[in-house]
Amino acid sequence: MHGIGRVKIQMGTGMLELTSESLVGKGLHREVHVHPNDSSKCVKVVVLRGEEETRREQAYYHFLQRKNIEWVSLPRFYGNEETN
Repeated sequence: MHGIGRVKIQMGTGMLELTSESLVGKGLHREVHVHPNDSSKCVKVVVLRGEEETRREQAYYHFLQRKNIEWVSLPRFYGNEETN
């Protein structure tokens, strides 16, 4: 498994090591893990042809960032990371 690298924002430089213990949820196209270095963040991992859904979601996050919205009730998008 690995993240999608189409967005120019990068959180870090190393590969994130995700385990079954860090898994908190799973949908049809993505798994959600607790970030191994920051438990206040989650990592979404594409697992089954979910690239288009992920691209749409990331485009919407960029739209919201340009509008300078308040992130009080929405999860903030920090960027893409490589995962194991």
